[in-house]
Amino acid sequence: GRVANKLDLNGPAYTVDAACASTLLAVDHAVNALRSRECDAMLAGGVQVSTPGMVHQAFCYLDALSREGRIAPFSAEASGTLLGQGCGVVVLKRREDAERDGNRIYACIKGVGMSSDGRGSGLLAPRKEGQELSLQRAYSSSQVDPGTVNLIEAHGTGIPLGDATEIKTLPSCFPPREGAKPTVAV
Repeated sequence: GRVANKLDLNGPAYTVDAACASTLLAVDHAVNALRSRECDAMLAGGVQVSTPGMVHQAFCYLDALSREGRIAPFSAEASGTLLGQGCGVVVLKRREDAERDGNRIYACIKGVGMSSDGRGSGLLAPRKEGQELSLQRAYSSSQVDPGTVNLIEAHGTGIPLGDATEIKTLPSCFPPREGAKPTVAV
């Protein structure tokens, strides 16, 4: 609301909370508003400026914080994540509008896939089935063949259970590797 007020924006201004997926959910809402022509431009982003003590306690209880003070995603040395602060915002427009207005285009969003993990072994335990569904929805909505992908931007928190689940999800959504070396970077 403060940003909309300061910049004199007149579209929807609200906060979404989906834990680590909050920014993706904000982008999904923005893309939908652009596709429906409800809005002509959207700001979408994420911010984490304060981590209350209760959150630290919960991560400690779950053994999800790195005891070494560093993260090592997808590594045998992974022992947990680190909590921090940050902010990122993108301006989203329909491609034809951005081109017409002479805007610099850094990327095009072709589709978004969302899901949740449903019932699993614990509230914060990721499930392969939920992640597979999200990837399938993303590739279906974007009409992109997963076989054409050469880089996967992963969650990679350094929490061994989450990282292992992410890696186990990939073979079901991408073609089998050909040759001795990987052809897709994670």
